[in-house]
Amino acid sequence: MGGSLIHYRMYSGGPRDLWQGWTKNMATGAGRTPAALLILVFIWITACTAVPIALVQAFSSAGAGYPLAAMVLYGLWALELARIARKAGRFKRLAIALFPLSLIFFLVVFAVSLFKRLFHRAVIWKGRKIKLGQ
Repeated sequence: MGGSLIHYRMYSGGPRDLWQGWTKNMATGAGRTPAALLILVFIWITACTAVPIALVQAFSSAGAGYPLAAMVLYGLWALELARIARKAGRFKRLAIALFPLSLIFFLVVFAVSLFKRLFHRAVIWKGRKIKLGQ
């Protein structure tokens, strides 16, 4: 609503704050998401993951034409992410083009968050230990 008048940095402490904040909240948020929406998110993330995997597979196999198709799909997916990103914030083109790196980070954070939540492990947030899953 403030348009270009309002700017903020969500995790001003850098990557460590980002890791801790997401680890603390990700599995909890997924557990509170309605099942139908969670299934749609799972499908979207799976599709997002499948494209870079297909690209790697295309260049590791001997199939003619397959690498070109995989590159086109990767480019189309990057364009879709760029379209979405314009609505969500300011993202650099390189970050969008290299989206599998962010995706790997997301999946690792989610796995750690889920593990800590399921096994009632503590996370550190703002210098305090917080047990998840209680």
